[in-house]
Amino acid sequence: MDISNFMSWFITQVVNIFKWFYNLLDSITFGGTSLLKVLVTIVILVPLISVVLTINQNVNVIGNRSERIRNKKERVDHAKK
Repeated sequence: MDISNFMSWFITQVVNIFKWFYNLLDSITFGGTSLLKVLVTIVILVPLISVVLTINQNVNVIGNRSERIRNKKERVDHAKK
């Protein structure tokens, strides 16, 4: 068996394994929804949720800094009077 035949056989086996795994995940259902769809949805939503939470945290930090700066300015203005 030369290397090209081996690689062809190996790739065929890997593709068959993925087909089997895909069919298995697609055949398992939860309330009429396949496990494959559930897992794909989770894989998509988890990074999006982390991005939204990071943006929210950054907005809160910026808001807190702005409020502190505004409070300092008000104290300085009040002290000058």
